[in-house]
Amino acid sequence: MLYHGWPTPTKPTSKQEPELSSRDLTGKSVLLLPLGAADDMAHSQNEKFNKSNYVQGVKILLSYLLELGKA
Repeated sequence: MLYHGWPTPTKPTSKQEPELSSRDLTGKSVLLLPLGAADDMAHSQNEKFNKSNYVQGVKILLSYLLELGKA
């Protein structure tokens, strides 16, 4: 669940299925943290991943975990 609502998918995908089952199993909110860019060509032969997106994503994840630890 997002803040005061549910996500609205922009395109059909099965990537949210693990999140939904994890939430159902634990009964807790689950964070989906997308690190890819629109031009990453996900799941293709020439898939790429920007280092800057990865580094910024790790920083956000660590900040999130630190905030969870304060609760």
